Amino acid sequence: LHRPFIFRTAPSAPLPTLTAFSPTRIDVQTGPVATPTQRSHSNGPEPADTLVLLQNHFPGWQSWLDGRPSPLLKPYGSFMGAAIPEDNLPHLVQFRFSPPGLLWYLLIPAITLLLLAFAGARQPLAQTDHGPLDRKEGKKGQPD
Repeated sequence: LHRPFIFRTAPSAPLPTLTAFSPTRIDVQTGPVATPTQRSHSNGPEPADTLVLLQNHFPGWQSWLDGRPSPLLKPYGSFMGAAIPEDNLPHLVQFRFSPPGLLWYLLIPAITLLLLAFAGARQPLAQTDHGPLDRKEGKKGQPD
């Protein structure tokens, strides 16, 4: 796995620190801005300070800021990002991946197995004739 490159869009913001990385989880710790400056507010859809994760945006990713759900941004058209508050405090930004529809992929086979087990339990086992050892024979080879 390659480690993604991360940065902040605020001009005086230090580089964030990658604290956890796996295929389904990325945690990033941001530091305070060293010298608070007047930030330019853009009229665009992105806030003045955005944590940008250079990993392609894909359905199923979600973001959290300090343990609370936050909107997952799509900076520069195809990457993932999260808005960083302008409070000059450190923050923990978490990205988690949960494949869309995973619950259905697990639930449908489980329901199918339960239905098959239920249908099999309702039908009595067939009585089979295992030959002459299982029956009593009377006179002339006829069963009683």
